[in-house]
Amino acid sequence: MIGMIKSVSGGGALFNYVCKPSKGFEVDRNLVSGITPKEIFDDFKVYIEQNQRASKKIFSMVLSPSIEDGHRFSRNDFREITLEFLKELDIDFKNQPYIAFLHTEKNHHHVHILFSRIKEDGSLIKDNHIGKKAQWAAHRVAINRNLISAKQVRIDKSIAIEKEKNSNNLIQKNILSVHKSIITNQLNYEEYKRKMFENGFIIQPYLNKQDQLQGHKIIDIHSGIDYKASDIHRSLSLNNLFKIGVLPNRNEILHKTLEKPYQEGMKFLESEPTNIYKQKMR
Repeated sequence: MIGMIKSVSGGGALFNYVCKPSKGFEVDRNLVSGITPKEIFDDFKVYIEQNQRASKKIFSMVLSPSIEDGHRFSRNDFREITLEFLKELDIDFKNQPYIAFLHTEKNHHHVHILFSRIKEDGSLIKDNHIGKKAQWAAHRVAINRNLISAKQVRIDKSIAIEKEKNSNNLIQKNILSVHKSIITNQLNYEEYKRKMFENGFIIQPYLNKQDQLQGHKIIDIHSGIDYKASDIHRSLSLNNLFKIGVLPNRNEILHKTLEKPYQEGMKFLESEPTNIYKQKMR
């Protein structure tokens, strides 16, 4: 569910758009007796003309449940969520003129609410941070009624992104830890790749157009995620492996030499990575 509010100047055109019969039907009203959009606007004028200084005298609101929720709602359901929404906004909706009109001409059903900001005594309802208040009001209504909340969807998405980030960080830490535990000056590149594979990681070299070793990436067998080695830590980079003697001169390493050690690992990765990981870790 999404809730939106903005302060507008209002006028006949706005009421004609919101209250147009071809768009849907009315679900609630207060202190309004008119039938046509013009008559409804005239009822609002009794209030909004009490304040000549304000330029934006109307709250234009939209309350939009998810498509799934909207299609199973009855007219009374829409009326109830409208009243709950107004209550959550903490404004005196019982003593203010408003009209709530449900638009059903599109697949995504939603309620338009026109609400007078001008009170009977001519004072103005404040609109500070009203947009944020609308979001949270709709969120609370959705939570109370076990509906889909747009804000909750955004929150869940942020949590999922953070979890994925933490998971990636953990994998990278594991790669670095294994690397540090096996690396020695006496280790050659083939042995290095083999030991990394035994610990659940495939070292996949790649070459330039001259068939020279350009770099390598590291694939986590369990998740299938691959990382550029130097992005994890500089100690995993090819330059560092050259410096400590794990690799010979890069010009001497040919494509066929590079592919052989990890062909088996790549074949396993394309089938069932989790099972292969377990097999290799036995």
